[in-house]
Amino acid sequence: MSCCIEFDQAVRDGMIVYSAPQEITDGPLMNDILSEYFLLKTRDGGYSYYAINYCPFCGKPRSASQQGFSG
Repeated sequence: MSCCIEFDQAVRDGMIVYSAPQEITDGPLMNDILSEYFLLKTRDGGYSYYAINYCPFCGKPRSASQQGFSG
């Protein structure tokens, strides 16, 4: 389920990654936010991941924890 066109495009472009945190192995998680959505940043030939709970474009909740699911 999508919140906005911009979010969908960011996922398609690889700027936002949908993944379980434990499945991210090619770079460090840069914050302690519980989420399954991450902003991907390229740095020094590698990657860093920043967990997000809200859409950076429209502000709607994106992570399951912010939508009231506790899985």
